Amino acid sequence: MSRPLSDAARAELAALQSKEWELNYRLTLPKAVWEAAHVEGIVGAGGLVEAASQPHLDGNLLRFTSSGGRLREVPIEALRSLQVDVQHGRGALEGAGLGLLAGAGLGALAGFAMGNDRPSAPNSDCGPCSFTSGAKATFGAIAGGVLGLGVGFLVGALAGHRDVIEFTEPGR
Repeated sequence: MSRPLSDAARAELAALQSKEWELNYRLTLPKAVWEAAHVEGIVGAGGLVEAASQPHLDGNLLRFTSSGGRLREVPIEALRSLQVDVQHGRGALEGAGLGLLAGAGLGALAGFAMGNDRPSAPNSDCGPCSFTSGAKATFGAIAGGVLGLGVGFLVGALAGHRDVIEFTEPGR
């Protein structure tokens, strides 16, 4: 039987992955933590977010350098989540894979939905131009897959891949 990792263990694992984090604070923070983080952080609809460089765990305190260059420490209980650095190469590959699958699926569905063509007249110049719904689905899957691959690659490269570690609520 396995147990879930503690918040401290998850933060230590994240520190091994990256030296650049984005901290997302809980809405209920001690006043001193709020005031220090508010100076360098950004307050949004989801709460307070702050960039952290060179993070490391010291007991139950997270020590890091803020975006302003100041050394800071925050108790782990004050954090809602942390986001480990963005990887654009991995995001491009994930986007390409998802785009390929989505494009091929939608292309095949659209081609199949077009149905069979009527047979051409024997004296027609386009005798072999009539296609079955299966052939149209194949062409649609190929065209949609190539288009989805390209679009997914570009979007994934721009957005990137993010690892987010969610912490448990206090008292749970």
